Amino acid sequence: MSGFRCPNCGEKIDLFMTGGGKKAASDFKVPFLGAIPIDVQMVKSADEGQPFICSNKESETSQAFEKIIQSIISQIKL
Repeated sequence: MSGFRCPNCGEKIDLFMTGGGKKAASDFKVPFLGAIPIDVQMVKSADEGQPFICSNKESETSQAFEKIIQSIISQIKL
């Protein structure tokens, strides 16, 4: 997870240290897929049984998921 954007003021807050995922990917010699911001709407979507990325397509978090999905798809060799 990568930061949290306050729903009231829009400020990005790093709840966890940054760069750990990228470093771990480098250490293990695997691709770094990306950083996904925490979004309070993810909890609501999960509680309602709705896929977050379908009901919040324009959010920063959904776009981060989409970018990672497209990256994985582009690496699949058929």
